[in-house]
Amino acid sequence: MLGNLSTPQKLTGLLVLAVILYVAYTSKKKAENELVIEDVVATQPAPQQTITMNVEPEKEIYVTDIKLTGNHIQFAELELYDNNAVNIIKSIVPTTPSPTWPGLPAVNMTDGNTNNLAHRGRETWPYWFNIKLNTPTKLKDLTKVKIYSRKGFPNRNTGNNTKIQLLNNGEVVLQNEWNYVPNPDTPEQTIREYAVKQ
Repeated sequence: MLGNLSTPQKLTGLLVLAVILYVAYTSKKKAENELVIEDVVATQPAPQQTITMNVEPEKEIYVTDIKLTGNHIQFAELELYDNNAVNIIKSIVPTTPSPTWPGLPAVNMTDGNTNNLAHRGRETWPYWFNIKLNTPTKLKDLTKVKIYSRKGFPNRNTGNNTKIQLLNNGEVVLQNEWNYVPNPDTPEQTIREYAVKQ
């Protein structure tokens, strides 16, 4: 069959094959630069959730906000750690689309107290809490997101399907989803960590 092809056709075929091999090679190289946010709680019964995103090695991605969005957002605390083990959103007051539940203000989400509660408002769906970082931070300089469930309600799936999003000026950079999983180590409060990896 190949004997019926002219020399230019054979050369064209070799060139196409070379391009395919090059694309396969560079795709493999890109996979080594995936950015991953994964749920690292080991006690969950389901497989770990992992979301990946291919990024060119030279591209710097900055995070400007962290946002929780969903219908039943009720959490005690949200923390975002940099590579110096500093919670860089502590004491930053979240914004919301409408008032929170009376007596359970948005500030409770970042006040450092894991015993109180920030609770979504009554009327708006979907609801969200958005925390704007004091300074845009490189994604590779972030290490983890830590979130604390409502304390004292160990058997309630409060907050299920809430999306945890890292944003760059409104555009989602990485996200994962909260789903309630009882933790025998902390029976009164589920604490989950999402590791940011490069």
